[in-house]
Amino acid sequence: MRLSSLLNTNLIFLNVEGETRESVYLDIIKKISDNKITFDCTSEELARQVIEREDTVSIPYEKSFAFPHLRLDSLRDLHIAVGILDKPLQLKPNDISKTQIVILFLISSNTSQVYLKALSTFTKFLIKNGNAAKLINTKAPEEFISVLNSENVEIKHTITAEDIMNTNFSYVKENDQITKVLDIFAAERRVILPVIDENNSFIGQIDAFDLIERSIPKYMMLLDNHQFLKSFEPFENIINDENSTYVKDYLSEPEMIISPDTPLIQLTLLLLKKTLKNLFVVKDGSLLGIVTMQEIINNVLRG
Repeated sequence: MRLSSLLNTNLIFLNVEGETRESVYLDIIKKISDNKITFDCTSEELARQVIEREDTVSIPYEKSFAFPHLRLDSLRDLHIAVGILDKPLQLKPNDISKTQIVILFLISSNTSQVYLKALSTFTKFLIKNGNAAKLINTKAPEEFISVLNSENVEIKHTITAEDIMNTNFSYVKENDQITKVLDIFAAERRVILPVIDENNSFIGQIDAFDLIERSIPKYMMLLDNHQFLKSFEPFENIINDENSTYVKDYLSEPEMIISPDTPLIQLTLLLLKKTLKNLFVVKDGSLLGIVTMQEIINNVLRG
């Protein structure tokens, strides 16, 4: 199925105005309403909900495009609105670059899978050099559609790991000190980090459970009765040694490596049956993303 088949030329808006994220989104939503698509709240309230949802996910935008979205129980279909800004705008403080194409997805309760497929297809197309400019420079909605058709932009039939994986992940290198690992664990509330070598190839993971367990004497791990233990010495050892021990000292094999084209049902069963915390999405030795149960909840169950 062509991506263009999901688009309505009446919802492709050129020369969108606004000096802030709020004003841009509001302008697009008002234009949607002008095309006889009704909502059960005001345009201002809808724009507020879109921003609230966006801030919850907090994904930085780059490559000139943004993709805010919102699930609405009042809708019966998926509506994709495209807004091309007059001039690039920094929408959020953490964005890597300014945005000039806003692709707003308004999702009904039964179109989450279609949304994920469309989002993945749009993203793959726009990250390629020159493609964003082709769309930005279109002079009419019909020309926008024509660009997509001329590039044969197709939507795949199955949701896969690359559609839902987290690509904005922290990592450490094998020669980093443990203090850096502990800082990331604390700041991001994570317990596993991927490890990259000097050639940026994925080589394994470092696990907080492993780090702490290896600091505790083995005899303590064998005890059934822990009530008499009072000393915090193992934790003191970690703190005292965190600047003189390194990631390579605690490097372990990754829990599970999957390919980007692993279907959603397969990766879900891997997480459930093997009680894994992380699935690392790897291609040609490079770590592309991470899938956890949180990605399934955020991207599939909550669109």
